[in-house]
Amino acid sequence: DGELLISPICTPAGGKPLGGISILQISDHQSLKGRVPFMQDLVVRIGEVIHQARQEVRKREGLDLNQELANAGRIQAGILPEKPPPLSGWEIAARLEPALQTSGDFYDFIPLANNNLGILIADVSDKGMGAALFMALSSTLVRTYAVQYATLPSFAMGLVNERILSDTRDGMFVTTFYGVLEPDTGRLRYVNAGHNRPYLISKRKGKSVDQLGSTGMALGVDESATWGQKLVRFVPGDVLVLYTDGVTEAQDRGGRFYGETRLLDVIRPMRARPAEEILEAVLADLERFTGGAPQADDIALIVVCRKGE
Repeated sequence: DGELLISPICTPAGGKPLGGISILQISDHQSLKGRVPFMQDLVVRIGEVIHQARQEVRKREGLDLNQELANAGRIQAGILPEKPPPLSGWEIAARLEPALQTSGDFYDFIPLANNNLGILIADVSDKGMGAALFMALSSTLVRTYAVQYATLPSFAMGLVNERILSDTRDGMFVTTFYGVLEPDTGRLRYVNAGHNRPYLISKRKGKSVDQLGSTGMALGVDESATWGQKLVRFVPGDVLVLYTDGVTEAQDRGGRFYGETRLLDVIRPMRARPAEEILEAVLADLERFTGGAPQADDIALIVVCRKGE
């Protein structure tokens, strides 16, 4: 015979029991009733210690995760060009502003044969670490096949699509605009794989604003997909603005979208300004519009200007 005293151990907030403690007394010289206050104090102290230990573990895990994401962000930033390449007779400005520590948006400038330049802007369908890894794969594939097939951007994108579908199984895809610029002639052969339509602002009479629309679906969706290839020509003074949907789908605190119309309203009067000034004007107007609302999506922006004569 004896007495048994059992008490649960709970967190200080009174949550679910973490465990329990028991005292078994075989001797009948003294009742366990007198040990109840001791038991109550003991389980409270044990609960506090366990709770603090768990908080420390979560804190360390959170710091480790943040550090890993920060490291991934730095590695990803290293994949992007440090700055646009110098190109005689041209100005190029580019910016990437991730919504998180890593980004699914990316751009690239790819040196090609005959002094041509590949210009790429793209947007992965997801966010976070998975999108960052998919971005690294996609950018590497585009650069590889763009160099191999320097005069055939549509064929290069077809090979990128095949490799994405054969190498991944997570259902992600990437919208892509890729063009091959001939600096001497001003010609741009391009493929638009489901991406936002860039604006070409021209000094020509007649059609002063052109949008370089889709020539096929996003990459990584359909293995049988094909892409058309189109051609435009810059004259001195023309400006091309490429962007991801983080620009046009940015929202103010009332839920209204920034939109293509407002973007064009900023670009058009700035046509004669340097590329960097146009880019900064768009970002400044975007910040005014959102009014400090949290950035919900990555933002990538490229401005290409053919200098006037």
